Amino acid sequence: MSVQPTGPKASSPPVTEPPSGCLLVAKVGRAHGLRGELRLFPTSGDPDRLLDLHQVWLVDPRRRAPTQHHEIDEMRIHGPQVLVMLSDISDRTAALELTHRLVWARPEELPEWGEDEFGLTCKAM
Repeated sequence: MSVQPTGPKASSPPVTEPPSGCLLVAKVGRAHGLRGELRLFPTSGDPDRLLDLHQVWLVDPRRRAPTQHHEIDEMRIHGPQVLVMLSDISDRTAALELTHRLVWARPEELPEWGEDEFGLTCKAM
């Protein structure tokens, strides 16, 4: 009887925590299409705020899966949401596993906040 190793697959993104000071910017909705695109629902309600992102950290709010760091390949506005292609997600099955994750990003990749706007930051543990 052989024992299979447990833990992340070799092709999985590295397990990390969002860097201290990151902002909660969106929540992942359902997958879009067959190529692995994800729907992001911006917490600010403004999809334009997300268009300059180059990387994100996806956090499972139920803590059933580790936090994952992802590089962004493509992003476009689709109504009130943003469609995003992550560099290491290439099919619908992989995208479906990320549904409901919280999306955190570095504030320097986001536009400046207006006087009446604010965001939630991540505190290092």
